[in-house]
Amino acid sequence: MLKFNIKSGQGKKLLEGVTDYTFFLLGAALYAFGFDFFIQPNHISPGGITGIASIINYLFKLPTGLLLFLLNIPILFIGFKKIGGRFLIKTLFVTAMTSVFIDLFAKILPRFYGDRFLAAIFGGLLSGLGLALVMLRGGTTGGIDVIAVILRQKFPYLSIGRLILILDSFIITLAAICYKEIETALFAAIAIFVSIKVIDALLYGADKGRLIFIVTAAGDDVSKAIFEKIKRGVTVVPSYGGFALTENQTLLCAVRQTEVNRAISVIKNTDPNAFTVVTLTGGIFGRGFEQN
Repeated sequence: MLKFNIKSGQGKKLLEGVTDYTFFLLGAALYAFGFDFFIQPNHISPGGITGIASIINYLFKLPTGLLLFLLNIPILFIGFKKIGGRFLIKTLFVTAMTSVFIDLFAKILPRFYGDRFLAAIFGGLLSGLGLALVMLRGGTTGGIDVIAVILRQKFPYLSIGRLILILDSFIITLAAICYKEIETALFAAIAIFVSIKVIDALLYGADKGRLIFIVTAAGDDVSKAIFEKIKRGVTVVPSYGGFALTENQTLLCAVRQTEVNRAISVIKNTDPNAFTVVTLTGGIFGRGFEQN
């Protein structure tokens, strides 16, 4: 009888694979639910290839999920060299499941025809949650992301994020023309904004944290005070003041948003002449920041 050891390399790999595709299924289902229940029935374009599919559905009454899958096939084929084989398989799976769920839910679920603002908020929330679950396990829905990577070869001075924004703006504008109402674009912007916020919160944490830069001549004292009173570590970098022409130290300290005011108070009490800058971070990873 074959025994399976979950602690073995093969066992861990299998468990990881099962986890990945469970997240992909759940993410695809949530995205499709948000689209079918809130977004599509209220003529709110979600942007991306799904937005194009919804426009074609509106004009020709073809299944949105099937259109989504068919539109993605040539894009993934063209971008194969850019995303790699393993990544392509994951993307194809997510795209296929999203397409299946969209057409399935369209047949069995009721639809929300209430306040379009609420539809944009909750549609964006569910879509963002679904996409975040996919991204957490290294997956993607393909489409616009792949097109942006391809276009960047011809326009290297534009970032991937900016290219995606340009493409989404074009699709949303097209949807507004198709539905013959400017509100379509406005509510789409709300839905996309909410979706991005949810994705950022899940991928990087709702509290993104703050990075504090402290320029001080009393680096050792400030470092000690921060560690004793806030329990945060400090990185010390020797620096030279270009204005005062004096040697000092620049301290880097990562804190949570709720700790910023306490940190500033500690710094001022330790060195009233310290120069402090607080910046927002995209995410902080490491000891003390794994869990909220």
